Amino acid sequence: MALMKIPFRKLLLTISKDLRDEEFQELKLLCRDLIPPGKAEGMTTGQLLFTGLEEAGIITAGDVTLLKEVLEPVRPDLLSKVEEYERRIAGTAAVVQNIPTGLEGKLLTDELINKIGCNLARDWRSLGRCLKVKNDDILKIASDYRDSLEEQGVQMLFMWFKDYGAAKSNDMGGDKVMRASAANALDEALRKARLSSIADKNFGRDFLLAREKARANIGNQ
Repeated sequence: MALMKIPFRKLLLTISKDLRDEEFQELKLLCRDLIPPGKAEGMTTGQLLFTGLEEAGIITAGDVTLLKEVLEPVRPDLLSKVEEYERRIAGTAAVVQNIPTGLEGKLLTDELINKIGCNLARDWRSLGRCLKVKNDDILKIASDYRDSLEEQGVQMLFMWFKDYGAAKSNDMGGDKVMRASAANALDEALRKARLSSIADKNFGRDFLLAREKARANIGNQ
């Protein structure tokens, strides 16, 4: 996340400098319910307003959704700057989180997790080990859901995905980039667990081919 702070600060500073006083007052009004009580009076510039929103966790370097929402009715011409920032950090985040080029939009959705989990049958344990799920957690899932192999597979994957997301929370890019990274990680683990047919069915061979290409490029350097 630290790598995103400088571009994020530059974006906020640029927008703040472009705002006329009346436009700043309109933005402040739109954000009135989001500003902590007693702090609005001290926010006399766009930069101070944005800093307050960031401190409250309302806008972050990885999520500028609300920034776009409040700018749209006041200064729609500034949206292009925010969207360019989003494109830039998405590309950088993909590199940081090891997502093969061109596959940033291939996401591991909750629905896909459920579908894959239901198809693992008895192989859910071996996949869990390839995903580095703790053995104690594997045993607990087996005990808690002893009557359903499908539920065991689903619960294991959601446990892994929750931990994966927490581990990536300090990286850049937000939920979509994290889910693309998780898709790549799960595809690789499925193949290590000798479950390539499930990987092919749900992800195709794009991740596999991209990883092989990347490794070949490294080997040729």
